[in-house]
Amino acid sequence: MIRSLHAALALFFALPLLLVSLSGALLGFARESDRIINVDLVSAPFSSAPAQSLEALESVVRQRYPDRKVIEIHPAKTAFDSTVFVLQDSQNHMHEVFIHTQTAEIRGSRLATDSFYAQVHRFHTTLVLDDFGTWITRLAALGLLLTTLSGLILRRQRPQASLSARLHPLLGLTAAPVLLTIAASALFIAFYDTQSAWLHQIHTGELFAMPGRVLWVLASLAVPLLVYGGIASYRARINSSAENHKADNHHV
Repeated sequence: MIRSLHAALALFFALPLLLVSLSGALLGFARESDRIINVDLVSAPFSSAPAQSLEALESVVRQRYPDRKVIEIHPAKTAFDSTVFVLQDSQNHMHEVFIHTQTAEIRGSRLATDSFYAQVHRFHTTLVLDDFGTWITRLAALGLLLTTLSGLILRRQRPQASLSARLHPLLGLTAAPVLLTIAASALFIAFYDTQSAWLHQIHTGELFAMPGRVLWVLASLAVPLLVYGGIASYRARINSSAENHKADNHHV
């Protein structure tokens, strides 16, 4: 019963789980990837000049964009990063303005939705299908939760003897704590529409700094392997059952 339920859940949610897990893994380091893709915008050339205050930088930005409202300020994390101002225009569009922290040179600007992180995040949360895609990703999170739980129950009920037969459940058991955390936090964020920072940090692993982010990405990458291994195991059982059935008929 549990085995059939586990297989049915895995097959039904396979495609959305693959899309959401892979985009989630990519999202884990999307901001770092954005630095590589848009190096001239995000990074700042080295300067020996002292860093200017946020008030001075904001004054420069306001002079350049007097018709826009400053919503957020993200100070440069290192001497080689630009300080980022998030501005809102009259049509409620968000823009990111990158300014050199030492020289106050405006490096450039872009729509906030044009960043690599924003594009991956949109795919991860909506599959670029708007409200319909949002419900698909919610179902994928529910599927991940149910599939992981049924897999844990199945492993307790039917421990496998051979190493090859144990690889799939072993990988699932190893990744289960993180996958359950990801799925539960995703459902809570989606259905309660919360913007709680700590909950988002739990969902992304950022609550545990860089080791957490890496572990969460690895767990996300384990999902495609689990899907493939589960389908392979299911097909092997079907073929084995068919061969046994043929053998029984032959003996009769």
